[in-house]
Amino acid sequence: MAMTGEECEREGRNMKIMERKYISKNGVVERTRYAVGDNAQPRRGKRRGNTSFRKQEQNFNSALRRVARILNCNFDHENGLLITLDYDERGLAKIIAGLSEEDRKQIEEMRAPVGEIGTWKAVPAKARQGRYAMQDEEVHTRDCHVAALLAMTKEEVLARDQNGEERIEKKEEENGDAWNRLREAAEKQMSLWMRRVKRKFGGKIKALMITSDIDHETGELVRAHHHIVFEAEGISWDLLRKEWKNGCMDIKQIRAQPDYTPIATYLMRQVRRQPDKKKYRVTQGMEMPKIEERVILSHSEIRAPAGANVLERSEFSVESIGQYIRYVPKKREYRRKRTAEWKGDTDKIP
Repeated sequence: MAMTGEECEREGRNMKIMERKYISKNGVVERTRYAVGDNAQPRRGKRRGNTSFRKQEQNFNSALRRVARILNCNFDHENGLLITLDYDERGLAKIIAGLSEEDRKQIEEMRAPVGEIGTWKAVPAKARQGRYAMQDEEVHTRDCHVAALLAMTKEEVLARDQNGEERIEKKEEENGDAWNRLREAAEKQMSLWMRRVKRKFGGKIKALMITSDIDHETGELVRAHHHIVFEAEGISWDLLRKEWKNGCMDIKQIRAQPDYTPIATYLMRQVRRQPDKKKYRVTQGMEMPKIEERVILSHSEIRAPAGANVLERSEFSVESIGQYIRYVPKKREYRRKRTAEWKGDTDKIP
């Protein structure tokens, strides 16, 4: 873990400041600085499932950054689709039937009351019936909510997520692991759908898959559903819909935007934490950002290039070494150069 300047000085360690740069295919640049001691100790043994809330927050932020980089390197508005797989009552009955009798009983009790955590009736009727044609005001409301999530302070995020985790843990204590097993059964159905699509299509497919079962606004449990960012050149949308046999499907083209971190934030906020399990899955062959590292000789604030569009920047302080910034360079020539470097085509650099 990165240390602050005060921690290094208190422990009498010599410290060097490192900067790591991530250059995504679409031109988004991330730079982060952290302190490294010269006498780092090996990590202590970790107890399974015993993770502090602070570490959970760090893990979530790391996963969010990785998902955003995957989106920025592999998808755009020309070839990217955002697919939502939902379950109707028949599809739910199918996956619930494969569980044990005790699990089925507990799940039926969870879904009975209206307005309680885990109710299926909390899902909008439009989603249950498969009609996802969003009106302009609905799109505006969704985008405003995503912007509000990104604007939340660290304290607000901690309070919101901690309250949500406490409500979910309380409900899970009452119902055992039935909800987790239901989610695993749903993920299996998503994997079977992906397998059928690959077999029928026969070409190269890129996909980032996320199973959601909490409400992104309240943090409470809702019916499991799947979000998939998908790319396959020339694939038929009818094929995608035909192979999903458990309910309704929504398909949208990804919007043209310089950075897909807002989409990553929207998706990851709907994923319930499960100890020692990843929040997302990807297919093979995903492209990753180019990474550069260097030693910083002086402790100063990270500055973006002139004219760059700064998307996110953490506050700078002398006491804390760590800092993060994400931006898009202004000049197209710079972006083409970085794309060529990222691909390794040095002969195409202007």
